[in-house]
Amino acid sequence: MLVGFDLLGAADPATLGVVRPGHTVAVVNTSLSPTAAMVTGRVVLPGSPDDALDAIRAATGEVHPVDAQRLSEALFGDHMPANVLLLGAAWQHGVVPVSAEALEQAIRLNGAAVETTLAAFRWGRAAAIDPDAVLAVLVPPAPPVVAVDARSAALAGELEGLEDVLAARIADLAGYQDEAYARRYAEEVRRVSALANEAWVPTTGRGSPARTPAACTRSWPTRTSTRSRGCTSTRWRSPTARPSTAPTPTSR
Repeated sequence: MLVGFDLLGAADPATLGVVRPGHTVAVVNTSLSPTAAMVTGRVVLPGSPDDALDAIRAATGEVHPVDAQRLSEALFGDHMPANVLLLGAAWQHGVVPVSAEALEQAIRLNGAAVETTLAAFRWGRAAAIDPDAVLAVLVPPAPPVVAVDARSAALAGELEGLEDVLAARIADLAGYQDEAYARRYAEEVRRVSALANEAWVPTTGRGSPARTPAACTRSWPTRTSTRSRGCTSTRWRSPTARPSTAPTPTSR
């Protein structure tokens, strides 16, 4: 057997010189780890990972590739358990002549990161049995697509410029609780949108108000001074023009 913890080391001619074509079973970590000489530029990276795997296939009888480092980092946030993960895959492929119980007991006796190491060994076994299922666990599921019904679309259509965004959210809230809850959300958005439109002041190219709105005849008190709404800055608005908090869902 050949357990290739390092892909480049496993594909090295010195390593492949001791395996037997048509006989040796190789379980190889496909993550490419450059050596210090490669990082410093003293040695050129010898081809791609596929080239290394092809060389191993040509020299052995059976190859089982496992992206152990990627799995380890995704599962544990650390590359260190990768070797034990690969050992689990090798054991599951039947090339390690020791029982799983004996290996797990050795992990416990070692006493270092026992739970993580045991989990890595077992995830490696799972990756050997069904690699697609293991990868599916690691890939986050796509967000569900909310079907927009006619009522939700009509309610969102009342809010000009926000229809596309709100239609899905209204439908989602209706499905989460009920139509009345979704309508409360739409009404709250409509109220805030109206307040924003009232506070907006068209400007000239020089940044000054194009005209003095009629609302400037009325002033609103602020925390520090009194200024006319819409005359000097869109920041000055009625203290009551703050959107309230979102409605709290009620239990079903």
